[in-house]
Amino acid sequence: MARFFLPPSEWAAPAWELRGDEAHHAARVLRLKQGDSCIVFDGCGRAAHAVVAEPPRSSGVLLVPGEECLPSPPVAHLTLCQAVPKGANMDLIIQKSVELGVSAIVPAGYRPLALVKDQLRLELLRDKKAEKIMADMKAAGATSFDQFKAMPEAVSDSVKHVTFAAPAYVPVLRASEPLVGAYASIAELNQLSAPIKGNGGVFVLQPYAKDKLNETFNQETEETTLQNMHARMASQFLNDLYLKADVKDNRYLFF
Repeated sequence: MARFFLPPSEWAAPAWELRGDEAHHAARVLRLKQGDSCIVFDGCGRAAHAVVAEPPRSSGVLLVPGEECLPSPPVAHLTLCQAVPKGANMDLIIQKSVELGVSAIVPAGYRPLALVKDQLRLELLRDKKAEKIMADMKAAGATSFDQFKAMPEAVSDSVKHVTFAAPAYVPVLRASEPLVGAYASIAELNQLSAPIKGNGGVFVLQPYAKDKLNETFNQETEETTLQNMHARMASQFLNDLYLKADVKDNRYLFF
């Protein structure tokens, strides 16, 4: 539904009138008709429904006030961690952040505990669970892969094509595990690892085959590949933010 700005000083009037850019946008851009509904806001957190009372004109659009809109919680709370740049760049960053609906801006440094407490809680719970599992594995006295596999609630899987190009995905854990590739790069064949805490659980590894590729490292090519990957990730992040955070393009209100 279309939204239009009305100064707080005009809200007490029995009828509202959009003027200037707001009237032009309603009449010429959106082409509203008599009887169409819209939402009016004052920029201070207040919003209300309204109905177009007569055919809109660029010089002015008359609205009949309706019920006030109940405040709705945001779909997502966005926090921007931003180093303070030189010059007037910070003003532009704040302006664009407001347009995107950023809830808070944290200067360079550590984020406040209130912003990360939920994430920390999940991390601590995962760590404590991993410690308990590793203690049980140690108490079992297992020394072979088959013994670990026979432990209660243990599962096993084979992971192929383990490289440094990407974290190894372990289907049975439904998680990507970077430590699988790290261990595979230094382990000998059939060498059993100690219990390792991963993203999706605690696991032991035993390489059963290793193939060495006949490739030489090229720093320039690697840097170009990483730069292209970072650019794709940044573009994907902005697109996901737009689609999943229900971002509304309100830039026309600021020009």
